[in-house]
Amino acid sequence: MSTRSYHSQLRQKQAEETRELILSALAEQLASDGLQDFSIAEAAKVAGVSTRTIYRYFPNRDALLDGVAEWVDQKFPDLPHPSTLPEIFQLVREGFPEYDRQEKLVRALLVTKLGKSVRSHLFTRRWEMKEALTSLKEKIPNEEDGEAICALIQYLAMAETWNYLHHECGISGQQSGKVVAWVIQLIADALENGDGKSFSA
Repeated sequence: MSTRSYHSQLRQKQAEETRELILSALAEQLASDGLQDFSIAEAAKVAGVSTRTIYRYFPNRDALLDGVAEWVDQKFPDLPHPSTLPEIFQLVREGFPEYDRQEKLVRALLVTKLGKSVRSHLFTRRWEMKEALTSLKEKIPNEEDGEAICALIQYLAMAETWNYLHHECGISGQQSGKVVAWVIQLIADALENGDGKSFSA
């Protein structure tokens, strides 16, 4: 390996480590009560870099939100981005207990203004579920009914449902994930068995 190649790889590794430090410092701010936007100065202090360095990695707010959203998504590496119905069941059964373990971060994404800004850049599981539900929607003659039922399944599978069951009802993610997956399965089975026609009658 040439010296030039070695130094190039070293610089790349250092750049990746610096980026991770910055994103981690920014993510820590998500759960701060009342925080309306990121404090670049505070993130630079926590990450041990200059504010200029942060702007070099993230030149504008959209780039910064995209970066933090990517960092958040990587905190849940084993959860599927569901494009099939079985993957939706997996997302619920495995995702809800994982939300318990990452409670502070997930709650911040759901209830804080800053968290919602980050979440709007998380173009992942929410939209990919639509493809998984296409075959079910086709079993309902009335298009509006099909859209409503599929939207309900999407909502049941999302972190908002975990949040309500966990914080308002005191139900663990392990239990709620099992129950919600079961309810979605009931709806899917009913539609597969032709009950979609009777629903729209």
